[in-house]
Amino acid sequence: MRAAALERVDVDVALSLTQQDVERYKGKPGLTVGAKPGVTFADLRFGFKKGIFVSNQKLRQAVGHAIDKEEIVKAVTFGLGKAAPAGIPIGTPYFGAVHGNDPYGKPNRRRPSNS
Repeated sequence: MRAAALERVDVDVALSLTQQDVERYKGKPGLTVGAKPGVTFADLRFGFKKGIFVSNQKLRQAVGHAIDKEEIVKAVTFGLGKAAPAGIPIGTPYFGAVHGNDPYGKPNRRRPSNS
């Protein structure tokens, strides 16, 4: 409905368009398409109450290092999003310096030491 209202010139601004709408409107005369950072986020969590991840810290670390967060975010957001370093969105008053230190921020597929 947002896209239709925009096409009919019933509105001057439309927020949260689908990626398909954004692609369709890029370069269309009389329209400006832009993206602004938001504070919404989604996360991927493992069950830690039972199963192999509960008692195996090395396994949890290995999975954390193996996941390419940038690649996942790029695919899910059509290249518009950025990987967050923590479960607290950047730009909110709750995000602090400790949240910016993500040891799993970049994939690290080297074999871990036995320490």
